Amino acid sequence: MLRPLLKAFTRAFGRRYEYDVSYLLELTENDPTAATKLMFAMPLFSHRGDLPPDVWHTAHIIGARAADCGPCLELAVRMSEEDGMSANLIDDILFGRPEDPDLALIADYAAAVTSNTPDVADYVIRIRTRFGQDGLGVLALAILAGEFYPLLKRGLGHATACSLYLQRRKAA
Repeated sequence: MLRPLLKAFTRAFGRRYEYDVSYLLELTENDPTAATKLMFAMPLFSHRGDLPPDVWHTAHIIGARAADCGPCLELAVRMSEEDGMSANLIDDILFGRPEDPDLALIADYAAAVTSNTPDVADYVIRIRTRFGQDGLGVLALAILAGEFYPLLKRGLGHATACSLYLQRRKAA
């Protein structure tokens, strides 16, 4: 009974964002209990607290880019566009460094977290100082959200390379 509802929700999400949800449908078919638990986790992965959309999306995009899954990165970009971010700002996040000092800080922090560089602790202090302890938690979750689904997708055997999306976007 729950399986059809989960599949309908998943398909609607896929249509909304032109995103291949076959890996989620497969998970739902094979393990509806796991899919149900994943559904309950979704609000956590979209939690933004009091942060402005561009702040949250910057961390989310960097997380998705680090996970190296083109379709998932494209989904993160579509969601940021839906929230009103400009194509130029998104390109700055993907290919360079945003001019806005807060977004540049977040992009650097997210890159340090995803790469586990030695300066993560310094970035944590800077993010906490600028956005507070709550903001630090929200940004850490945004990075995790960017990486979570690509890693799940890869683990289920449905991953593709991120570079294909980045090459297409850069050429556009």
